[in-house]
Order: sequence, then structure tokens, then C-alpha cells
Amino acid sequence: MTSMCSIPKSGHPRAVIADDHAFVRRAVTGLLASTHEVVATVGDGEALLEAARNHEPDLLIVDINMPRLSGLEALPQLRSLLPNALIIIITVTEDQTLARQASALGANAFVLKSRLAKDLTRAMSAAAEGDIYVSPMSKHAGS
Repeated sequence: MTSMCSIPKSGHPRAVIADDHAFVRRAVTGLLASTHEVVATVGDGEALLEAARNHEPDLLIVDINMPRLSGLEALPQLRSLLPNALIIIITVTEDQTLARQASALGANAFVLKSRLAKDLTRAMSAAAEGDIYVSPMSKHAGS
């Protein structure tokens, strides 16, 4: 689902999804279908940086753990390339320390994959308002 167009056909903001699991990319694409034009879905951090350069998306949904370059490692480069884009980190790991680290590196939100359907829209709205969103985590989720 990679398009070389820089102008969205739909008139919606452009999004890039990066996750090393195809089923997660498909699920996130479905969640964004009515609000964003998904211009690229990629499976590793190097491809994410290339897609970010080629498509200049308004939104990036980025898995924290990917081959070739992790989401955390890619964050400073993404923020430099796209200072105004919303960057949402997704993960299976409930860890407040990772959430703080992602925020310090430029992420606008930290969403647990188990809560994607509930939290993705909330995270995008909070980020668009300039707030940092973190999915609710259990009390013992790293501190």
C-alpha cells in the first residue's frame, strides 16, 4: 500500500504505519481508514525513515521494536525530518520508563497494542492538542 503521491487523494491527512507484524499494520490501517490516507506501511525502521522522507506524512504510527532500526532509535531522525508530524509509538510492553523515554525523544503518544482500538483516537486527539498521551498501565508497569 505504498503510494508515491505527495498530495492525498482523499483530502485526509497522510499517515505512515511501521510495525514488523503485517496483521498489526492491517489493523492500524483499518482504524485510520475514515480519518487518514495511509500512504505507506513498512516493516522495519530503515523503511520507516525512507517512507517518512518520501511521503512527509502528518501522522506516523511506529512500533517500538522493529528490525534494522527500532522505533526509539528512529524517533530523533523522524522528529528532525518532520517537526510538526504526530508520532505515536505502539508497543506490547507496559513500561512507564519506555513511555517517558519515547516522549523525551519526540513521541507525542505511547499506546499499548492491547488498547489500540480504545486509545488510538484518544492519542491522536491529545497529540493534536499538544498533550502527551500514554495508555493506562497496571501499577507495576515499570516506574
